[in-house]
Amino acid sequence: MTTEAPSRVMDASEYAISVGYEPGVILRDVTLTEARAMECNRCGDCCDTTSEHVLLDRRTGLPRFVWTKPGMDTSFELPEDRYAKRYGRPLIMPVIRGDGELVTANEFERDANGEEHRSFQCRALQATDDPDVKHCELYAHRGDADANRPYHCGAFPVFGLEADQAINIGGMYIPHTAALPRCTWHGIKIIREQSL
Repeated sequence: MTTEAPSRVMDASEYAISVGYEPGVILRDVTLTEARAMECNRCGDCCDTTSEHVLLDRRTGLPRFVWTKPGMDTSFELPEDRYAKRYGRPLIMPVIRGDGELVTANEFERDANGEEHRSFQCRALQATDDPDVKHCELYAHRGDADANRPYHCGAFPVFGLEADQAINIGGMYIPHTAALPRCTWHGIKIIREQSL
């Protein structure tokens, strides 16, 4: 999941492209208050990049939505240590290209430069009776289990300080949901409260 404020002020078109939208996309303006009031539709695509609904990178064939990018804030690092020490297995499972489909593996796939492509599937994501609705095992049992829920899970896509920082610096924040067309927050641009 990549959510970081841009390092410099960009115009809206450039910013949208930087988070994965196609050139020329028109995003709906909402305030941060409105965005944070939206209710997650529980599609689960942000927790499982093997979903048929997550858009793939045309070049690599891997999901465009990833856990982190190398060099990002360490608070977004994979939560394996906390979770694996307590439950005996990592929370995040790498996703790679298998024989004609995406499959989980022990290590992330690497490109020719050795950089990891962090497509993933979360073990805490559970199916429900409705195939379009997923359930987070850690979120449902908050209390003790919530201590093992990564910061990023609660911050994504509009609830972290990154959104506030981007708005304060550049006047807008575009959630990293371009590859998640079913996501509640797909296709929005968050602007300052007084801008509407």
